Amino acid sequence: MAYECLNPRCPYYAGNNVRLENDQVYVDANHRVHCRRCQSFVRAAPAKPGAEKAVVGAAGGALLGWAVGGPPGALIGGVLGLLLGDNADKGNT
Repeated sequence: MAYECLNPRCPYYAGNNVRLENDQVYVDANHRVHCRRCQSFVRAAPAKPGAEKAVVGAAGGALLGWAVGGPPGALIGGVLGLLLGDNADKGNT
């Protein structure tokens, strides 16, 4: 899971497009998550924008593959749909 620091003075601040990994945060006694660098609160980072196209591509590919080739077609269609959807997210198609 990725986190974002909420302290604008921290080099790991979310506004600097930096995401914290699990080893860069700690949990206090009250179960709140803090940045190891500045001890400020952090929040769970939202999903990277555009990931929806990859999921939709995988689902659509699996449905189309199932209709054409049954279970093996669904697997192949899902993988191909995921790849195409992921490339669409990056602007490669």
